[in-house]
Amino acid sequence: MLHGWRREPPLRRGYIHNDSCATAHRQSRSTLVLVVTGDPGGARVLIPGIRELKRRQPRWRFKVLAGPNSAPLWSASGFRAQPWPALRLGRVTCRNILLDAAPNILVTGTSFENSTESWFRQAALETSIPSFSALDHWCNYRHRYEIGRKLILPDVIGVMDGLATEKMVRAGIPRRKLAVIGHPVLEPFMKKRRRASLAKKQVLFLSEPISWDGKLNPKVVRYRRHNELTILKNLLMVFARCSELRRHPLRIRPHPLEPLLRLKKILREHAPRDLRVTIDRGRSLEKDFACSRVVLGITSIALLQALLMGASVLSLQTEHTHGTIPDDILCFLPRIRSKGCFIEAVSKFVRTRRAIGRSFSQGEKPRLPANSSARIARQIEQLTHD
Repeated sequence: MLHGWRREPPLRRGYIHNDSCATAHRQSRSTLVLVVTGDPGGARVLIPGIRELKRRQPRWRFKVLAGPNSAPLWSASGFRAQPWPALRLGRVTCRNILLDAAPNILVTGTSFENSTESWFRQAALETSIPSFSALDHWCNYRHRYEIGRKLILPDVIGVMDGLATEKMVRAGIPRRKLAVIGHPVLEPFMKKRRRASLAKKQVLFLSEPISWDGKLNPKVVRYRRHNELTILKNLLMVFARCSELRRHPLRIRPHPLEPLLRLKKILREHAPRDLRVTIDRGRSLEKDFACSRVVLGITSIALLQALLMGASVLSLQTEHTHGTIPDDILCFLPRIRSKGCFIEAVSKFVRTRRAIGRSFSQGEKPRLPANSSARIARQIEQLTHD
């Protein structure tokens, strides 16, 4: 049972919760915003906007309900996050929590591996509570708002840029529900430039668990022919074939939720003995970027952060496998043109730190609007006037 949340009886056909009392309760007190996040990505995007909203509206109250993967982020940002006790919550529980809290506004992330946020959005629709949701990544546009195949949309969806807007519209999301808000996680990195230095020797590999099954079960691997494990194996092959590259130590930075057992197994089986390899995610991203000669990866917000800071970045996602992982963040990243030139391209990039030539595809710099935190705050404020 959630501490501080009253458990309600299961909803039955014909059963009516005290919706009218909840509505009257909402109208009789100051504005209450209920924030619900599952994965870390949604929390990281929403936290700056909610912090700005709290500054602009000091009389408003905020309650945060967070999954186990995002609750620590809220707590570290000064919010008292109420963790939910399981990986996901069902329709009845979400509706009962929403009715019990009786918020004026619902704000959610967009975890596409977890239906909890969508159940809260469904409950908000059923009880006429206005809701806002913020996109945090350029992929899975429709799936984030589905339960089964049913589309559950909030009143407003904040998207990063024009590309995300057009992709959402193509996925069947009405344009009238979309508002461009930028990306508060990426925005600070656009202002911080990394100093280039040939003296840096470390090669940084940002792992991204694209093979995960939603629970990061080490025994379940999706996309068996192309994932973070096969990419790491190919990268180690480059070091094995090119002896001069082995003077560059390899640092592997796993995703915050990624189990290390699979990565360690690949290293035991394929890393050259004289290659210095470390696996660590303890340092800040900025420090890792500053200490690295080049930054390699597949596709991730962290890889885009490095690019925006001016680091030498290369996606090891080859062009011909683009359709395997429908992630449009790849259009921003320099990447390898084909699997056939993988070894040549990676070795050349580590030596020169430049993705220039027939072996590479160039990316387009993202165009993100400024003041993203304020944009999020304004969108939520407007829900009280609609």
